[in-house]
Amino acid sequence: MTMPKGWKTPSSHAKREKPVEVGGGQKKNISERENVTDNDKFIYEQVNLRYDFELTRSTNLDNKSSNLVGWIGLIISILALGSGILFEANTPLKISLHQLALLVSVFVLLLGSLFFSLVAYRVKSYELVPNPPTSFIKLYKEQSHKLTLVDVTNTKAHSTDKNIGQNDKKVTFIKLAWVLFLAGMIATSISIFTIMNILLV
Repeated sequence: MTMPKGWKTPSSHAKREKPVEVGGGQKKNISERENVTDNDKFIYEQVNLRYDFELTRSTNLDNKSSNLVGWIGLIISILALGSGILFEANTPLKISLHQLALLVSVFVLLLGSLFFSLVAYRVKSYELVPNPPTSFIKLYKEQSHKLTLVDVTNTKAHSTDKNIGQNDKKVTFIKLAWVLFLAGMIATSISIFTIMNILLV
C-alpha cells in the first residue's frame, strides 16, 4: 500500500515502541501501554488550532485575491471600452506622447496587478490531515491512542509548517497586486483628468 506523504507506517502490533523527540533534542520511547497525558492533549490542541487557523487563513487569502481579480477585470473592461469610444470618435484627440505613455501605464499596472492576483490564487499545494481518511483508518485502527495521538500531532505540525509557507507566498503576491492596483488607480485618475481637459478645450 502506498502511504500518503507525511504518514509513517506503524511498527508491528506486538509491543510497539516509538522514539519521539522531546525537549533538548533527546528521544524517548513511547509504548502502547503508556496513557495519553494532559501534556499530549495540550500539544495536540495547540498544533490543531494553528493547523485550523492556516486553513481558514488560506480561504480568506483566496477570497481576497479572487475579489481583486474581479475588480481589476471590471476596471480594465471599462477603461478599454472608454478608450475605444474616444479613439473612434469623430473629433480627433490631440494627445501628446507623454499623455499616451500615461494611458499605456494604466493598463500595464492593472495587468500586472491582475497577474499577481491570479498567481496568489493559484498557490494551492496545501497538506490536509488525514489525507486520505481511508489510509488513516488502515494505519491506526489497531494502534494505541497514545501512538496515534503522537503521530497525528507530528504530521499536523509538519503540514502546518508547509501551509504557513504557502500562505506567506500568497500574502507576498497579494501585497504586490495591491501596490500595482493602487498605482494603476492613481494613474487612471490622472489620465481621466487629462482627457477631460483635452475634451473641454
